[in-house]
Amino acid sequence: MSWVYLWYTDSGFHIYGDGAFMDRYVNKTDDLVGMIWEAVQYREKKFDEEWMVIVTTDHGRGESGHHHGGQLARERSVWVSTNVRALNAQFTRPTLALVDILPTICRFMDFQMPRDVAFEKDGISFYGPTDIYELTTHPYDNQVTLCWKGEGAKDEAVVYMATTNAYKEGGKDNWSEIGRVKASTGRFVVDLGKYPSSKFYKFVVKTPTTSLTRWLQK
Repeated sequence: MSWVYLWYTDSGFHIYGDGAFMDRYVNKTDDLVGMIWEAVQYREKKFDEEWMVIVTTDHGRGESGHHHGGQLARERSVWVSTNVRALNAQFTRPTLALVDILPTICRFMDFQMPRDVAFEKDGISFYGPTDIYELTTHPYDNQVTLCWKGEGAKDEAVVYMATTNAYKEGGKDNWSEIGRVKASTGRFVVDLGKYPSSKFYKFVVKTPTTSLTRWLQK
């Protein structure tokens, strides 16, 4: 596994913004990506390896190309490109995000996340099978309705909740299974009155192929 940061376009746009100078450095970055791709193809051909290559950017740019951090469409626009063809529907959804890269790599490389780690992650894999996505929380008085979307989900979804955030400080959260429902239902109502009172709740909806996480602060 390799991680490569090509910083020319990042630093260059901060300094020079849009213009002919940065056109040259975009082309330079493209040449470097091409060198990496040629090396991957060599490895696959000579050593019988299978590689997933993901190319992405960490953020967009402001109107002039200099900076970022606001809400302009260009600032909020990021993209993901990959050589892998066995992609699921998440790759083409508007909700595709950079946080989906980690679970995708883990699945491709057959890394098994410990449950406490998996329950902390954002995003879902855009490689391999998934059946639910886009978990949202809707608090109302002392209830929280969990809603999610599905794509032909046939399995059971297990709902977990934690009322602590000890993991943040290196501790361990006490996750409780609070219910089961058909994943295709896309909805589960939590009665918070049945559980220890808290100002912070973690929720996980898990099927055999997908786990969705959502945190709620009341």
